[in-house]
Amino acid sequence: MDLSEQGPSGLKSVTRMDIYNVMRGYEGHTISEKLKYVESFLLSQEDYSEEQIPLFKHNMSMFTSQFKEKWSAASRTHETFIKKYETWLYGSFKLPCTVPLTSSGQPVKSFHESSERTKRRKTEALREDVDCEELVFAAKTKLSESPGRATKYKKAYSKSIIEEKEKLSPLEALSRFVEAGLSRRQYDIMRTKQYPCYRKLQAAKKLCYPKPESYNITDTYAEINLQDLLDHTAERLILHLQDIVITLSENERATMQLLTKWGCDGSQQSQFKQKFLSDPDCDENIFQSSLVPLRIICGTNKKNLWQNPTASSPRYCRPIRIRFVKESTDITRDETNYIEEKIKNLKPTKINADVSVEHSMMFTIIDGTVCNAATGTVSTMKCYVCGASSKQFNDLERETFDDESTYKVGLSILHARIRFLETMLGILTNSTTIMIIFVLSYLFLCVFVTLKIYFFGYIISGVTHVVETVHEDSIRTAIVPLRKVRFVLLCIANVCNLTLAIVGIIFYPSYTDFGTYLLGILMVNAVMHCVFYLTMKLYNKERICVEACLYGILAMICWGFASYFFLNGSTLWTVTPAESRQLNRNCVFMNFYDNHDLWHLLSAPGMFFIFMFLLHLDDDLVDVPRNKIKAF
Repeated sequence: MDLSEQGPSGLKSVTRMDIYNVMRGYEGHTISEKLKYVESFLLSQEDYSEEQIPLFKHNMSMFTSQFKEKWSAASRTHETFIKKYETWLYGSFKLPCTVPLTSSGQPVKSFHESSERTKRRKTEALREDVDCEELVFAAKTKLSESPGRATKYKKAYSKSIIEEKEKLSPLEALSRFVEAGLSRRQYDIMRTKQYPCYRKLQAAKKLCYPKPESYNITDTYAEINLQDLLDHTAERLILHLQDIVITLSENERATMQLLTKWGCDGSQQSQFKQKFLSDPDCDENIFQSSLVPLRIICGTNKKNLWQNPTASSPRYCRPIRIRFVKESTDITRDETNYIEEKIKNLKPTKINADVSVEHSMMFTIIDGTVCNAATGTVSTMKCYVCGASSKQFNDLERETFDDESTYKVGLSILHARIRFLETMLGILTNSTTIMIIFVLSYLFLCVFVTLKIYFFGYIISGVTHVVETVHEDSIRTAIVPLRKVRFVLLCIANVCNLTLAIVGIIFYPSYTDFGTYLLGILMVNAVMHCVFYLTMKLYNKERICVEACLYGILAMICWGFASYFFLNGSTLWTVTPAESRQLNRNCVFMNFYDNHDLWHLLSAPGMFFIFMFLLHLDDDLVDVPRNKIKAF
């Protein structure tokens, strides 16, 4: 450690790294012992006066506190400490100067602290006399001789040389050029040695286009051969996926499939002031058919190799044919027939000897006008799937026949609305089919809820446990209920629900309608749930508070009277208003309210009392710790 340098302020400076190296050289057991050794070592190097010793100890005390804090933060590990606090270690530590200053004038600065002009002046002779390669080699050799920061400098310098040599390929540069949306001028401005020149980008861009002989262009018409377009699309995608393709089996490489959607549409645009070879030609209207690649799959399990990340974006859209014609039914039909004929003649794309890509195109880029034209539907008010018009919507007796050939263009929104309306009308007209479907769904829901309640929500694990018990022990052991009270109550509830289902099938639609039947199911299950919960509370020796009992009694009174007036109703919602009005009766309360009004007046407080009953049902558990409350 060199202590000979002194600054203009009467203080000598050494780096903290020098002090740290002295500490590491001492074979002490603790950091405190090493710091004391450093302090005594530094004091022994110079003959300090009594005035200088307090200054030295003050600086040493600050260094000690800072070092201990940083050493702990670095987990007391040498490598971590050097890496994390390298800048701090190469900072200076001031020592009192024992020799009086004799220099005068401006202090001499080190080379690192000098200005750029001074550095150039000091190195002028060196740069003139020594070759550049010799300077670089000497710097590398000097850096390799010193540890710590020098190693980092060496790595950074070597890395910078490697990075300068690595240049982007034209295809990589073109990808960045397109992603950033740059113009040629912008690219030339930001271009560095890492990027190729713009001419190479143009050459790479030409490779992204199909071969020129596949085009056919006139004044009013532009088309590309569909086979060539799909071949080029498949080749470029396989080139992009070449790292994945080489890992596939021979069968998978031979059974690749490119899924593509296509469609056509027309639009209007401003007419340009240009002349065509033929006077009738005009560019006021344009009609285009195009395709978008969606996915590449392979193998019998349809392994997905690539998927379009933005399937609805024009980014991957590729035009097939563009014409200056006005969209019409005949033009649309001719276009779809023309493209479909091309699709029938498509052949698989052979990339190389073992890679083959088949093509599957779906006619889905369409709107309502194209759908009507493609399916031969004359009116837009007709469903192109079933052919129903607005006049036929209310004719529920008519027979509907769907044209399955129209399924290729998707489900008509109008058709979906018609089917939904017919389903709802089936409920209103007491359709037996709708009732059977509802009852089966209702029974399935009952079984699901039963398992969920019995197994505390863990249906899969509960059923798995029962199956394992059957295999390991016997069926008798497996069917013995572990929760007997819960099992009995759930059996009673399921018997009630099964009875409701049978009653519904037998008496529907002669004695009840769908709405009344559904209301009865909901009310009965609500009552059974309350009874189940009350029974489980009493079984687990929990008490029911007075407020809950009071609200429960009031709810039963209100619901009892409300049910009487509901069953003796004076309206019927399944018939027309005129027919329902004939069922009206005289007012029975205050000469103003009839049976239907009283049903509403009594059911409202009944619901209120039920909610209050449920709200106060667990008031007895207010002071019970949560982990001691039994869940049932």
